[in-house]
Amino acid sequence: MTGSMGFAMVFMALALLAPSALAAYVARRIQPARTAYIAAILSALALSVLLMGFTALFSSYV
Repeated sequence: MTGSMGFAMVFMALALLAPSALAAYVARRIQPARTAYIAAILSALALSVLLMGFTALFSSYV
């Protein structure tokens, strides 16, 4: 495995772990608002898509 493949795998792992961690943190901070939990899930999905896109872009250039 080359260095760029390992770097891409780290970003993929972050893209898989970040949504659940971000949603759990926001849900713990703002408990009464159910809309905040939904917004946290949507923003976490956007974050994971961004990380996956960056990973694909980075691995295609390296």
